[in-house]
Order: sequence, then structure tokens, then C-alpha cells
Amino acid sequence: MYAYLAGVLDAEGAFCIRDNKGEAYSSLVKIAVTNEPLIDWVNSLFPGSKSKTVYTSRCGRDIHTLTIYGKKRIEVILLAVLPYLIEKREVVNAVLQFVRLDNTWNKEKRRELFELVKSLQVRNKTPTTNTPNTAPAVKIESELTGDCE
Repeated sequence: MYAYLAGVLDAEGAFCIRDNKGEAYSSLVKIAVTNEPLIDWVNSLFPGSKSKTVYTSRCGRDIHTLTIYGKKRIEVILLAVLPYLIEKREVVNAVLQFVRLDNTWNKEKRRELFELVKSLQVRNKTPTTNTPNTAPAVKIESELTGDCE
């Protein structure tokens, strides 16, 4: 169960530390998918703030989101999926350090972890190969078709 959830979060999830105008930092876990029953299942395991967003996917489907706040709730979900993560393991380790900081105000350490997560998220972005300026030898054309086609 947690291995499956880790796969979903590796692909469609976000583990974040937010900078609240340089004064404070907060963390969250967010998942956004077109499959509402998947959101309901995750919400049954780790209750959060569920919503159907006002925007739609490029296929015209509604996007459903679940956002989990709160240090203890975030720590529980991170520990559940960490052993199974592949792509976002480093990000999760940094967010886990953040939520485990004691209640003493340590602005420098919080800022350091915020910057680390930010840099890891940029590094993990999927490269785009089929852009107008890409050389033909580099372009990758898939034989697979999505459900939008």
C-alpha cells in the first residue's frame, strides 16, 4: 500500500517548504490528479484538505487535489513512503528534517532546508527534448498515445 502511494507521490506529488515572506516557513505535502477516487483513498489514509480545483487538465478533466498540513501528519506520511521513493527521496529527507526541527526558532536552519528543497526540485524537473530549438537527432518520439488523443 505505501509502496503504491510512494509511486503516486513520486510522479504526481509535491513535498514543499514554503517561505512565508521571509518571516516563517511551513511545510506541506500535495497531490494533484484527475482520478478523484485516488484522492479519496489517500485522504482516508492521511486526512488533509481535499478540493476540486477550478482548472482542468489539458485533456479537459477536472484536477483533484489533496493538501496535507501539520508537522505530525506530514512526518507520518513522509516516514510511510520514504523507503519506497525513487525520484523525490532527497526532497523528502530535507522536508522530514524540517518538520522534525524542535520548537525553538532556528531561522537559519529553516532557511537552509527551504533553499535545499528548492534546489532539489529544480534539479528533478523532467527535461524537455521536443522543443522547436531541439536538434532532430535529440528529439524523442514515442509510439505510445495518451488518453487525450
